[in-house]
Amino acid sequence: MRARRKRRKRLIIRQELLWFLVGLSVAVGTALSPITALRTVRIEGAYAYDEERLRGIAAKFRGVPALTLSPWSVESQVLKNPAVKTVNFRRNVFGRATLKITYRTPIAELSEAKGAYLDELGQVFTLPYTFEVPKVSVPESVRAAGFSVFRPWDAKGLADVCKRAASSSVGEGVGIVLDSPGTVCLNTRSGTKISLGDLSQLDEKFRVLEEYLAENPKLLEQSQEIRLTNPDRPVYIPRLGATP
Repeated sequence: MRARRKRRKRLIIRQELLWFLVGLSVAVGTALSPITALRTVRIEGAYAYDEERLRGIAAKFRGVPALTLSPWSVESQVLKNPAVKTVNFRRNVFGRATLKITYRTPIAELSEAKGAYLDELGQVFTLPYTFEVPKVSVPESVRAAGFSVFRPWDAKGLADVCKRAASSSVGEGVGIVLDSPGTVCLNTRSGTKISLGDLSQLDEKFRVLEEYLAENPKLLEQSQEIRLTNPDRPVYIPRLGATP
């Protein structure tokens, strides 16, 4: 009786193992089968100038069985363009795939590099388009001292200044100038220089600036310079002949 039970148990185990191997064989066969090979890739969110590059990337993977194709192998190539912020590649066993892309949003333009922009995270990238955003400038004297707009000294902090300046009451056309490595000033369209100093205490500096402008809407017209390097002791330098 016991011997019969042992034989039955062994038979069940063998059957289960057989079905497992059959299933594994089918799965592997399906994964490697030309039937699942990538045939079409739908590209979503691409900028017109980048479409040819993306189509070229997609063409490299056509004919590859879908289940053997790593999404990262595609995504890493798309991300070689610094302007791309996110990419998501998804494929199925029917030979179809979708490539979704988003690009970085410019918040400032780098004057010394044509088509170069800065995003909110401080990432530098290029786009063949024009955007109405503040311009960041590095004077020749600063560049001659070995400073570069591409040097990662505090790119995110600079991006923060750009965002604040664009949304402030300073007005359109404001420019951001790196007076020296680590210090920043704003140049308004009216010709007023707003010295911020380093990138510390930005909340306080812009708060004081907004309070000044709320109290005197003509302050920029009357000022040669507003120094906010120490927001607790702001300094106002009037224009020559300006009426206080």
